[in-house]
Amino acid sequence: MFRIMIVCTGNICRSPMAEYMLKSALRDAEVTEVEVCSRALSEGEAGNGIDPRAASTLRAHGLDASDHVATLIGADELGAVDLVLAMDTD
Repeated sequence: MFRIMIVCTGNICRSPMAEYMLKSALRDAEVTEVEVCSRALSEGEAGNGIDPRAASTLRAHGLDASDHVATLIGADELGAVDLVLAMDTD
């Protein structure tokens, strides 16, 4: 299994949008051996749902992210993924 983690500051906009879009693209391509998750780099939004604007954009493309909960990255998780994608230039 190939594991991808997408990260951004709060895990309520960029990284969850990328997560849901990538999962959708992988499903459409019938790729089943890739796992995708997203995480926050700061704890300020941990526990919150996806930003309403991001959710609205995803819904407009047929994607439902209503179950997303912002999650802070754990140091142990970095060693368990094959690729980290950063959704910010900082």
